[in-house]
Amino acid sequence: MNDRNDSIAPFSGEIDFTSKQEFQEKLKALDHTESAIVDLTDVTYMDSTALSQLIWLYRRRVDAGKAAPRIVVGPKVARLFRVSGLGEMLSLFETLAEAQAG
Repeated sequence: MNDRNDSIAPFSGEIDFTSKQEFQEKLKALDHTESAIVDLTDVTYMDSTALSQLIWLYRRRVDAGKAAPRIVVGPKVARLFRVSGLGEMLSLFETLAEAQAG
């Protein structure tokens, strides 16, 4: 167990342009938290819209002097992060427990 106050935003299903508004609102809620974890374990599909929102979250937090968000990537979307190169920029984890320990 860690002693940080992690704020976790879990997502499931598909994240694309049709769900952009909801995804964006949930991510914005992480702007002012001490520690942010985005849990994509149960996401079955993501498009570039979702990736761009994760980049914006990263930039907003880092620009505000906060820790970068930790992203839990499920098997269905892990390849997207590798292919896009975002795995080099974002802090990716395979499980929520790893992200919380990280």
